[in-house]
Amino acid sequence: MEFFLPSGEKRAFPRTRLSLSCELQLTEQEDRLLGQCLDLSTTGARVVLSEAIPSGTKAHFKLREHLGKEPFEAIVEITRVAEMPVEVAEGDLDSMEEPTRYCAGLKIIEII
Repeated sequence: MEFFLPSGEKRAFPRTRLSLSCELQLTEQEDRLLGQCLDLSTTGARVVLSEAIPSGTKAHFKLREHLGKEPFEAIVEITRVAEMPVEVAEGDLDSMEEPTRYCAGLKIIEII
């Protein structure tokens, strides 16, 4: 893990860069969305998902890989979602359709 403070950012707590599998279970649904956690701080996280989730949605967030003795779990609120450009793998230009990915900002409401 790498701690960083982007220039001009005045964070009280630095973000921790990660590349860990995660899952979100939306409060109002039983389906679980799998994703990739890109960074984590004491107040939020940034994840990549295959579906867009509306801002304001609450969910149960869980890192699927352990950072310590127990997995990290929290109740979160989606604060922003943006479509990410998908890079085409070399030699894969003729593939039918590329999946769209979304980068979501999560606000940690409660750590479980």
